[in-house]
Amino acid sequence: SDAEIDRRSAIIGVGAIKFYLLRVRPSQDIHFDPNESISFDGFTGPYCQYVYARIFGILGNVKNEINMKGCDFSTLGNEEELLLIRKLIQFPEKIKIAIDELNTSHIAIHVYDIARAFNQFYSKHKVLHAETQELTNARLVLIKSTAIVLKKGLNLLGIDVLEEM
Repeated sequence: SDAEIDRRSAIIGVGAIKFYLLRVRPSQDIHFDPNESISFDGFTGPYCQYVYARIFGILGNVKNEINMKGCDFSTLGNEEELLLIRKLIQFPEKIKIAIDELNTSHIAIHVYDIARAFNQFYSKHKVLHAETQELTNARLVLIKSTAIVLKKGLNLLGIDVLEEM
């Protein structure tokens, strides 16, 4: 509907501006480029919001509940999975650094790094149709965890997320 289009446009547009401004270190000058800020490619809020929505698109195709507790993480181990896991593990540390330095760019940069790591992983590896059911479940837990961290990071920057874009 038109109302839903307006709502989504506002969330994406406001998120684009906030992310663009908050990704800059306090000591840097800001040179705002409206076209760059709304791009769905690169170091932008819409890119990070899109990755979040993309994960929800994948999770929407799951028929059963994802078993977060009974997951066999030993099935994960390729380069892209490990990079994504490392980025997720580093998230609390990046928040602490941002707080200590009063510098939101640490969060923005890390949220973008997580989104980029997810895209690198997803472009090379199947999630829903992995080689085994255990691997499928582990990857589902990994991407659900990624969505949780992306949402928390964007929310810390005052940016809302959409499950569909």
